Amino acid sequence: MSFNSESTRHIAVLVNPSAHASSKSEWGRLRQDLRGGLSVAAMKNGVRCELVDTDAKLADSSAGTLVQVNVFNFKYISEEDRVISGIWGGDAFINVEVEFYQLPGKRLIGKRRYSTSTSALEGALSAATSKQASAIGQEVMAELK
Repeated sequence: MSFNSESTRHIAVLVNPSAHASSKSEWGRLRQDLRGGLSVAAMKNGVRCELVDTDAKLADSSAGTLVQVNVFNFKYISEEDRVISGIWGGDAFINVEVEFYQLPGKRLIGKRRYSTSTSALEGALSAATSKQASAIGQEVMAELK
């Protein structure tokens, strides 16, 4: 994927669930973690980050990149659950596809799938879902460089 320098100074982040993902009770927590992971990664890279709930007004916005995160599936394990449950908590994972659109105009630049997982066999030191969301944020920002 190729990004022009103007489009890498500002990102708008939109996180969308599949029907399956939105039906899970932890959907709100995952959405918050993904938005937070992307915000922090953007800040660390000197990129202005705007969190949006819809892309309706973005087509006419200033130069930047819409980072649309489409969540297919996940299993949420909090840090507390990981410490308390250890191997009995199961495997945490996130499966997403990120679509990158150039703004203004919402022209598709490309798509990339990201998947994270940890094994419950790693025990209490295994990465919780929030750390996995941060890792996805870092990978997305690396893509924009």
